[in-house]
Parts: sequence; structure tokens; C-alpha cells
Amino acid sequence: MQWIFLAFITLICSFSAYSACVNPQKAQEIATISNSKLTENSGMDFSRIHKNVFWTLNDANNTSEIFAISTAGENLGAYEIEGVKNVDWEDIAVAPCIDDSSANCIFIADIGNNKGKRNEFYIHVVEEPLKLNDRSLTVKETITFHKNGGFNFESFSINERTKEFYLISKAGKKDEIKNTSFVFGLTEGASELKTLATISFDDFPEELSKEDMTVTSGDFHTPSQTLLIGTYGKAYEISLKDIKSFNSKARTIEIPQMEQAEAITYQSTPEGLSILTSSEGTDQPLYKISCQ
Repeated sequence: MQWIFLAFITLICSFSAYSACVNPQKAQEIATISNSKLTENSGMDFSRIHKNVFWTLNDANNTSEIFAISTAGENLGAYEIEGVKNVDWEDIAVAPCIDDSSANCIFIADIGNNKGKRNEFYIHVVEEPLKLNDRSLTVKETITFHKNGGFNFESFSINERTKEFYLISKAGKKDEIKNTSFVFGLTEGASELKTLATISFDDFPEELSKEDMTVTSGDFHTPSQTLLIGTYGKAYEISLKDIKSFNSKARTIEIPQMEQAEAITYQSTPEGLSILTSSEGTDQPLYKISCQ
């Protein structure tokens, strides 16, 4: 009996380092996203109200709209966000509102910085609509934060337990930060990011391509406190408590080759947990990776 107990403990410990998607299956194409307005899909997260519906957006210099899309690829609504500009919207998250946890909000991350000239970034917050149709939404709050150094962010997610935001920088072009990303946290009420970890992809135990090291998207699974990181070539999972040991503790999840993969998210349903991912471009496939 002792060996059975030890084997069970070993199994639990082996999963504890990353254990949201404990048994990722091969990705399956489940739909095509056909929306003439959605040409640069740069983030996605699932509705807290509408079943099998996710929210997405275009990135830099596009209209200030977010889109409701079903997992069957149906277009269910385009929502203009009043009074704000799409400087470089790069990701989106859905979570309980900061000021009222009984309501659900959509957090629009205006965090891109391709030219490296920005030092002020914005998170626009709107309440998730109860009905799906084409209309406008009013911003409840804009959270502003600052970061010098030319950082370019494309991954944004929320820890619903602590209300902390997580942002991951895209690898820099300078030699000292080439193939390196930084994980930052933004706590409630703060205006400056704090560094949580440095990810040096050159030190990863497996050989990676440039695409595998280019962080473009992300999500956070609050129940297991697990960070999901998407790149052009792969996805990675890492427990928040192990974030400083990314190179030894992260799990690699294979994703399909796509035109320009910039959107990834968890979906939790009564049937279990899955990862969904898609790409920029028109008529892009939507892929599902089942976790059981």
C-alpha cells in the first residue's frame, strides 16, 4: 500500500507545477471565424454570461470595437467602445468587475508598443452586455499604468482571486534582451508594473525556433493559479508559484501552425477544461485542445 500512496503523491506533485491542462490532446479544428471586420484577431477570452461565446478584438489602428463570436464561428455582435481610441489593443480578458464582483466586466488591454515609444498604457473596462447584438458600450473605467524601456506587451490576463493583472513582454531585438520576455504584475490601485520573472528562452531545455520564443497572447486559470502563454509556434503552461523557474517547470503544449497566432484562452465547461486558439487574418480556423 505504501508504494501506491507514494506513487499517488508523486503524480500529484508532478502536476502541481503547471496543472491546469493536465492531459492536452491533439488540437482539433472546430470552426472558421468569418467576420469581414475581424482581420487582426489579437486576443480572446470567454464570456461569463453567454454559453460558448468568446470576446475578441483587432489590434493597432483599427476601429474601437470588440466582437462576440461563438465556438461555431458565428458573429453574434460588434460593440463600439465609446470615447476611446484603439492605439494598439493586444489582448482581452473577462472577469468579475473590480468594483463589483457580482457583475462581469470585459478588460481591453491597449498595451502594444511596436515602435518602442510608448511609456503609458491603458486597460479599458466595460461591463459585459447581457444581450448580443450590434451596439455601443460605455467605458466604466480606464486603468492607466506606466513602464519605460520600450517594452511591447501582447499578453494580458487577470487573477480573479487577487485581482492582479499579468502582462508579458514580447522578446526584444537588442542583444541584451533578445529571446527574453518579462512577466509583470499590476496590483489593484497601482500605476507601475512590478517584475515577477524573466523568461530567457535561450536557456529552455528544448530547442526553440524564433516563433516559439515570440510571446503574443495569454490567459490565467484562477482555480489552479496557472499562467498560459501563447507564441507564434507553441503554448506554455506554468504555475504562478513556479514562474521564476520557467525553464525547468514550464510545460510545452503543441499548437497548430497558423498564419499569425495571437489569441489563446482557456474554456471551462461542465465537460472539462480546454484551450482555444486562433490567428490573425480573414477566415481563420478556430482550434480546440481538450485537456482530458
